[in-house]
Amino acid sequence: RTLYFVAYLAFGLGTGLATLSRNIYVVLSLCATYGILFATLCTLPYSLLCDYYQSREFVGSQAEGTRRGMGVDISLLSCQYFLAQILVALAMGPLTAAVGSASGAMYFASLVSFLGCLFSSLCVTYESPPTEELAPAEEQRPLLPRA
Repeated sequence: RTLYFVAYLAFGLGTGLATLSRNIYVVLSLCATYGILFATLCTLPYSLLCDYYQSREFVGSQAEGTRRGMGVDISLLSCQYFLAQILVALAMGPLTAAVGSASGAMYFASLVSFLGCLFSSLCVTYESPPTEELAPAEEQRPLLPRA
């Protein structure tokens, strides 16, 4: 959840600032924030799916004959990703035509990114893992010692 939040926040800030800026070097340097979100969206769902398939709770919970394969779930994730790209492409054409420039699409992308941050921080909840799956005590210590 934190990685999604940071990726969407970086993308929202980068897109908004790149649209406001007229300096080519600033715009090009802010393009790195697009890569952060792209890498997160192309990597993290598949990593979560692999973790899901490796968990003992998931493996033991399926009835005989009803278990989907991991390949089916990966293809569903891929289809979802490409469907989202098609929907965005369908929305951006009319938005750009209505505004008259690509700046409207950039502002819209920044706004939707901030809404994604808000949604992921307020509406998405995760259960804490059981204590036997937590890392050893020395790995749970904070980076800075408590005073």
